[in-house]
Amino acid sequence: MDEDKAFESDFQIFPNQDFQISPSLMLEIGPGRGDFLFYLATENPTEQIVAVEYKRKRFEKLIERVGKRELKNVSLVLANARGAIPELFREGQIGKLFILYPDPWPKRRHGKNRLLQTEFLKMVCEKLQKGGLLHIETDDAPYAAEIESSLKEITSLRPSQVTATRTIRTLYEEKMRGKRIFTFVYEKC
Repeated sequence: MDEDKAFESDFQIFPNQDFQISPSLMLEIGPGRGDFLFYLATENPTEQIVAVEYKRKRFEKLIERVGKRELKNVSLVLANARGAIPELFREGQIGKLFILYPDPWPKRRHGKNRLLQTEFLKMVCEKLQKGGLLHIETDDAPYAAEIESSLKEITSLRPSQVTATRTIRTLYEEKMRGKRIFTFVYEKC
């Protein structure tokens, strides 16, 4: 694995692990520059917001950006989500989970690297509260088909009646304007 990325079992947490005692929190996997993360934090000042990022340089930049904004309700985790989520979060602790535009690993031989496979989605579902929301967006049609197929296999999730509307667009979304977006919002039942 690249030294700029976190290994599955390595964690670095900023500022601390206080979020682990929070009865409920919002989680974003792969915040990138942090546009949506900062939006979540400012729109939900009393909620604990956690972001898991596996690229060290992005993580370090996010620490700077959180500090400049003085966001006291944000915790950052440098880790591979596959290893971090089962270790750091309790069953039923996550109220809302956002995964926006994960790497689709488009080459067939790289498919095993895709984050949103059935086993991973089952694991994060265990961490969602009853009634908790899983919000996924991608612009990659083949990946969207795989995600949809995996979501249908998880009996404790159902499509949510909550409308997926976001007023903030990430840098990635701005770059791909005009492309079709596949949105999945599921609720734990």
